[in-house]
Amino acid sequence: MWIEIKAFPNQEPAVLLPPVLQPQADGSRVRIEFGGRTMGVSYAAGQPGAGAGTDFKYPAPLYCSPSLMEGLLLPEGMVFKLRPAGADQYRLGPVIGMLLGEQHYLYNDQLMAECTDAMGAYPEIGGLIYGFKCSSIDWEKEQIYGLAFNFLQNKWEYGMFPFPEVIYRRSFLNGDEETNRFIEQHGTVVFNPKKIDKYEMYLLLQKDPELAEYLPETALLTMESLLSFLQKHRKVILKPAGLSRGRGIIVIEEVNRGVCRIALNQDRKGRLPLTMEIPIYLLKEFLEKDYIFAKKYIVQQYLEMKKINGSSWDIRVVMQKGADRKWHCHGMEVRLAAPEHIVTNISTGGRALRINTALKLAHGNKYSIKKFKMEIMNFCKKFCRTMDEREQGFAEFGLDLCLDATGKLWFIEANTRPSFNGFKALSQKNYLKICESPFRYAAALKKFERKK
Repeated sequence: MWIEIKAFPNQEPAVLLPPVLQPQADGSRVRIEFGGRTMGVSYAAGQPGAGAGTDFKYPAPLYCSPSLMEGLLLPEGMVFKLRPAGADQYRLGPVIGMLLGEQHYLYNDQLMAECTDAMGAYPEIGGLIYGFKCSSIDWEKEQIYGLAFNFLQNKWEYGMFPFPEVIYRRSFLNGDEETNRFIEQHGTVVFNPKKIDKYEMYLLLQKDPELAEYLPETALLTMESLLSFLQKHRKVILKPAGLSRGRGIIVIEEVNRGVCRIALNQDRKGRLPLTMEIPIYLLKEFLEKDYIFAKKYIVQQYLEMKKINGSSWDIRVVMQKGADRKWHCHGMEVRLAAPEHIVTNISTGGRALRINTALKLAHGNKYSIKKFKMEIMNFCKKFCRTMDEREQGFAEFGLDLCLDATGKLWFIEANTRPSFNGFKALSQKNYLKICESPFRYAAALKKFERKK
């Protein structure tokens, strides 16, 4: 049932229930759940009001006393769904929290733009949706200072809120301890609960023969593994195990005996890109200047792709769980690297293409687009099934793949916090669907999804 929170004067915690719910309350008191809080209150018969409660646009009024609103941290004027939760007990929701990065600045509407784009799903799910940082959690009082979406104003507003029922994790630089505490001590459902770095993902997928055939040879970076890979493959790529968006990428190729060419995604001053040749015996010294060996890096065989106008390209597939709690492919795009760049990321100047266009530009009519897409989807579905079996709690992946010059499909990496800029450029409608999907899934986890 759709309801709108309204205040009414009463000194004691009390609620006026809509007539349709009154027969389900046998006593003179009921319990109201809201996020991580529950209060017992007296109830009385409310007036039917203007709304029947069957639609987001016409919610039934739920009159709450100030003490009830204060105790539950209920925001007035917001539209929720009200569900029976047992004898004389009701749940208001959903209450969805987004764990954001621990920035030194305050979040605002501009920084929350992608989240605002996702709020097209709000009339389907309603409730309290707010973003927060770990430093804003008050564990003692079980409340969080955060930024909640105001649908009527189409903006985000700061306030104090109860602990969420579901957390959509959108940052992985910190928050592991807090995430585990929510799960273990408060029973909070967290999806995308942790980040799996590139080497951990390689080891996980390597155990499955159906997925292993798509993996380029990979090892943790040491000077020994680097020289071994260069001897075997002649061209290799070094990647920080825990970074994304193409940061820290280095390509090394043995071009002459004892000489290697190094291509950096960016130099030490942030300039893009940089290429140089040095003797191999100076390679260790060169890498140690940036403390590469002190960081967790992987080394991989370099995958030679047939380029488009001289630029590399790869494929990004967005896999998400929807309101039915099943995996779906919500987008497939090609990312074309900027001229002279070694990474394809949109954030470094790359641009998005439709996959049909890219395949024709790179390979002409040599390969069946339909067959190629089918192979991509078979891999992505198998990947998601494997993750469900071995790593619980994930609901969103950005899977990066590529097609080499011989037509073989390879897996590059999986992103647990993918960006959607390329999809926005290709199709606003599809971009919005991708943004909205995690919130439909979050609502469904607590049975607040839209009933069809």
